[in-house]
Amino acid sequence: MDQLEQVLGQFFAEQQATAAVPERGSIVLAVDGKTLRGTIPAGQSRGVHLVAAYLPEQGVVLAQRAVDRKENEIVAVPKLLKQLDLTGMVVVGDAMQAQRELSIQVVEAQGDYLWFVKENQKTQYRISGAVGELVILSEAKNPGRDPSLRSG
Repeated sequence: MDQLEQVLGQFFAEQQATAAVPERGSIVLAVDGKTLRGTIPAGQSRGVHLVAAYLPEQGVVLAQRAVDRKENEIVAVPKLLKQLDLTGMVVVGDAMQAQRELSIQVVEAQGDYLWFVKENQKTQYRISGAVGELVILSEAKNPGRDPSLRSG
């Protein structure tokens, strides 16, 4: 399965690379981690955890990798992104990816980044605002959710 995954990822990455040089900011590359359902062994607290880089507009996963049991996403995502050409891409991720070293890596690879940090992550939220990297996109608590659809 790993070999098939690698071949498919390489194919999609090559398709992306052979296209015209993208206009800066024209391609969104989402990065996220998930624990696979049903993979937590009895008596343990952690199952198989993956990080993936995918193109949401195309619905294509460009690359993914398992997070080693002694690692976390902060360690795994930079390794994942090193496999990809980030030229012209905007890499988006949650607060777990909002790390200085990863931000530098993305910019040095000719990409841009947008990290989503919520107010409930108080220290990171405060630091982000202090260094001028905080962009408030919406005051809504749950953007995209229609409050009229709530039951009860």
